Amino acid sequence: MAAQVEDRFDNLSQDFYNLSDLISTARTTVESGCGDFAADMQAYTATFESGWTQTFDIGSESAGLIAGNTNQLQVDLEAVDRDASHTTPITL
Repeated sequence: MAAQVEDRFDNLSQDFYNLSDLISTARTTVESGCGDFAADMQAYTATFESGWTQTFDIGSESAGLIAGNTNQLQVDLEAVDRDASHTTPITL
């Protein structure tokens, strides 16, 4: 059971990490979707991008820490690294 929990959080950590790379694409998509109001939205999309990037970074780190410390009596610093072998196809 602990191995399943560890694997889920390890994969979640990698998913959050992968999502953070797509935020700039999402920002561009939001701006282009605003049509004539794109110039007005550019003042706010930087905050959108920053907020989501930080959210995914914190989520990735937190999930990695949970995975690395599941069923442990001590912290293994190598175990808290995210699972780079895991990928989830994500499209925006």
